[in-house]
Amino acid sequence: MAFYGLASSAIPAIMAAAIGDYLGQARAAAGFSIITFCFAVGQAVGPAVAGVVAERSGSFSSSYLASALLTAAAIGVALTLPAPTEH
Repeated sequence: MAFYGLASSAIPAIMAAAIGDYLGQARAAAGFSIITFCFAVGQAVGPAVAGVVAERSGSFSSSYLASALLTAAAIGVALTLPAPTEH
């Protein structure tokens, strides 16, 4: 549980560093605001959708499977990102 807490607490710092690397100083604030907005939408909508899926299927197994598949897809997309360029 401690590793999960450490990893999830590091997400904003990692995203801020990645945004700075990819967009440069001039556009980093705008990029970080977009990332933060998308993260907030996911945190607001995700539990509600998982609850609806759990009610219809009778368990959270489908929600966990969907989460795992979406995480695997995100890893796949992240692996295709080009290297950041110098700004």
